[in-house]
Amino acid sequence: MLRPDNYRSIEYILSVIREKQITTLFTVPTMLNVFAEYVETDNQNHPKLLATLRVLCVGGMYINNLAFS
Repeated sequence: MLRPDNYRSIEYILSVIREKQITTLFTVPTMLNVFAEYVETDNQNHPKLLATLRVLCVGGMYINNLAFS
């Protein structure tokens, strides 16, 4: 679904989630931290960044508590 050249761009990923109305996302903890930080800092401008997201699967590496603090 994501273009190979932009899969690390949080703005691009969020735009695909919004445009394609993605409901399920599988990601690694590192990207979960990036999502959490971006949504937290940009929440005023984009209150519905992840409105369509219903399921979030995280795996592939050790999960620390950074995304959940």
